[in-house]
Formats: sequence, structure tokens, C-alpha cells
Amino acid sequence: MKDFTFDLQRFAATWEVNGTTYSSLSAAISAATAGDTITLQTRNATGNGATVNKNVIINLGGNTYTLNDGSTGSTTRAFTVSEGLSVTFKNGNIQKTLTDNNTRSDRSFIISATGSVTLENITIAG
Repeated sequence: MKDFTFDLQRFAATWEVNGTTYSSLSAAISAATAGDTITLQTRNATGNGATVNKNVIINLGGNTYTLNDGSTGSTTRAFTVSEGLSVTFKNGNIQKTLTDNNTRSDRSFIISATGSVTLENITIAG
């Protein structure tokens, strides 16, 4: 029998900002500066929402991002865009986690914004 090594980290959601990778969207947002592009590097990633408190572009890179939980302090808003900011989500799919009965988990909003949000080539499901 041949031994195989299976690297679970390879399938964890990774986000890239200026050549550095982060294991969560919140960490990538914290590291970004205004005008940066945050790019999802994982094909079918699962993770939490986030509060976007900078003018950034969130590029899903043609991938699907499935949300487990809401942004910090909220279970009903997956992404919260802070007042006065301009955020672009582009190139991919955003969906909610399936529950045990194969329905989408309850979120009142996928994106809640008091700032400006642009969606470019984005599909939102759930």
C-alpha cells in the first residue's frame, strides 16, 4: 500500500494582498490600504463575512465564496461596507452556507452598505 499525504491547508480559503497571503478575508482587509485589490486564491472557499472599512476591490478571481457567518458583530449581514466608502466586489460567486435541511442559512442581507458598493461580474445566491 502506498502512503499519501493530504494537505488540508491547500483547500483553506486564502486571500492575497500585494503578494502576501492571509487565511481570512478580515485579515486581508486589515492588511490592505485604500485602493488595494484583495484576491481570493482558493477555488471553492468557505469563510465568514467581514466588515469592509477601506476603499478596496474584493476580487473573487472567478471563484465561489460560501459564507458561514456574518460580519463582526452581526449574524444577519454577511458583508458590511462602512459609511462613506467605495467597495467593489468582482469576478465570482457569493453564496450562503447550506443548513442541515439543504436550505440556505438565514441572512437578512448578503451585503449591507452605508457606503457605495459596485458589483462587477458577481453572482449572489441565497
